[in-house]
Amino acid sequence: MKRNGWKIGIQIASMLIALTALSIGPRPLPAAAGGAYSYNFEESLKPWGAGANSNLTLSHADNLCPMEPGTGMALVTRKVVGTAYMRASFPANTGDGVVVDWATKNEGGIGWFPVVYVGPAANPTTWDNPLGTPGPNGWKYYHYTTRVSPNSSGDTQIYIALGGDYFLCWVQCSPPAVGIDCVRVSILSAHN
Repeated sequence: MKRNGWKIGIQIASMLIALTALSIGPRPLPAAAGGAYSYNFEESLKPWGAGANSNLTLSHADNLCPMEPGTGMALVTRKVVGTAYMRASFPANTGDGVVVDWATKNEGGIGWFPVVYVGPAANPTTWDNPLGTPGPNGWKYYHYTTRVSPNSSGDTQIYIALGGDYFLCWVQCSPPAVGIDCVRVSILSAHN
């Protein structure tokens, strides 16, 4: 009888040790936010919205995506001096990779250059200026990669903003406009 008591005691102690080890073991990582998103702007601009001091309209005057039927693009114009852009939010965690591919075309004004932002701010104040490669009919292709930086609020979303700034046209010229099409956003989870 004593031998069985020891065996049962050892089994109970082993289970308690195993349960304790499981409860103090490594914590699960946040849910992966990875995903791929594609926008051809044929019927809608959603989820994209106008940035601060910007107008955003769905224009059927031009488009680029050769594999897409139709003639839609997002048209971004500025209301006042400064950067004109559109923005959308996406789920992402700190350390996730972000890849953005898009195309732009100058639709008015002079001295336009493209800008991109990826980060926690809905209305960015700092921009990156990517280099593009020529495409057909005045369009240019852009490719941008970055990682999601930690932010103080602990948000699990980022904003991506695409648009243009104008270094030659500040006050006395026609409002510049930029067409944006073929937007592809990939969020690559750091936890996979």
